Amino acid sequence: MDRKTRICVWIILIGLANFMVFLAMYVVIGGDARNGHVERYDKRKVLYLIELRGAEARAVGDTAPTRQEIAVAKSQPDRVSDLVRLGGRTNIYKSENGKQAFKDIGRGLYIYSAVHSIIIWITIAAVMLAMLTLAKDQLVTAMEDKLISGRALIHVFATVVVLWVSISTIVFVLEFIRQLRVK
Repeated sequence: MDRKTRICVWIILIGLANFMVFLAMYVVIGGDARNGHVERYDKRKVLYLIELRGAEARAVGDTAPTRQEIAVAKSQPDRVSDLVRLGGRTNIYKSENGKQAFKDIGRGLYIYSAVHSIIIWITIAAVMLAMLTLAKDQLVTAMEDKLISGRALIHVFATVVVLWVSISTIVFVLEFIRQLRVK
């Protein structure tokens, strides 16, 4: 195997490993920070929330919080959030209408999840470009007598991938910074 092929294979393997870690953390946490938000619950407490989905959301149920849970939440003088803590579960919150359920995962885990959610797209782009590099010779040969040359197709595809990931990464980073600026 030549040096270029070895590097591309390592990029693909590292990218797949990174994706598996992301997937495992998504399952363990119950979501990711990209699908969550940061919210001030009261004057002292900030919640780092992910929206519950799948099995964990079904376990919490589709029903709205009970009247007692809403009354307890509204009786807290410093409360500024519309979320209601579900009784008996210290880190699960629901909207008063019961349509959304959230889990407070803490600042450190929230930041890790958000950063990994941003990095995963860069990793996916690197894997796509590595696979494109490995397939370059076959694409050039297959596209010899076509309207667009194989090299031009490769350059267009690589440019689109790089632009898409660059713009997405900038948007995700700015959104993450905005989320952490809780008033």
